[in-house]
Amino acid sequence: MAASREDLEEAARRMLAHGERPTPEALAQAAGVSRSTYFRLVGSHRDFLSSLGWDDGVSARERILQAALEMIDEMGVSALGMDLVATRAGTSRATLYRLFANKAELFSALAKEHAPLQALRALLEQQAATPPADLLPPLLKAGVIRLLKRRGLLRAILAEAAIDTPDTTTARAIVVEAYEALARYLLQQMDAGRLRRVEPAAAVQALLGPVLFYATTRPETWPGAAGSALDPEEMVGEMVAIWLRGMSPAEAAADPETPLA
Repeated sequence: MAASREDLEEAARRMLAHGERPTPEALAQAAGVSRSTYFRLVGSHRDFLSSLGWDDGVSARERILQAALEMIDEMGVSALGMDLVATRAGTSRATLYRLFANKAELFSALAKEHAPLQALRALLEQQAATPPADLLPPLLKAGVIRLLKRRGLLRAILAEAAIDTPDTTTARAIVVEAYEALARYLLQQMDAGRLRRVEPAAAVQALLGPVLFYATTRPETWPGAAGSALDPEEMVGEMVAIWLRGMSPAEAAADPETPLA
């Protein structure tokens, strides 16, 4: 027997009662119909759910950004099709294009609003007088937890930043801003005698490079790869500790080939 709108309403009520997210794909699967059949029966996904009294209290813009984040995490930025985003967010194409004119504009909003690197500059400026041993371990431990929750977006930002096109301007700006802010902080710490004097860009790469590689690599890569696996905070704590030892002025004094400030 062919599914009806009533069957979809029953499936939607079950999902809502269990606190599940009623996406078009999930509702179609629950009712045993295709996605195209689902839309033929209900028309607007959002209006259909509203007719059942559903209101998640989230704006269309927030739903679109959340849907885009999920798609990037699951399939990468190349799968970020505007029509698919609208469907997943439960909005019309007209609403999506009213808020974001194209894919580049949508990705720009994601990168600006959801990338943890964005907050780095302000924090480093506020904590400029804090010694590296006190600031960097908790900062990077907290940062990596946020990065792991946005692993797909972080991968996309780093990949886009490597491409020189008008559409990748935002990604490049975010990466450059984060590196410049950290370089300024490290240079101040070198001037204060808290770190050995090296090229700031090299110090930034030595600190962030391993952390970003760890944060963008699939989690199943690490367990058992080289001894017992550490949890993310422990892993980053070890990375920062190694970096701090290498950047210690005492280490520089013990190395006759290292120029001192």
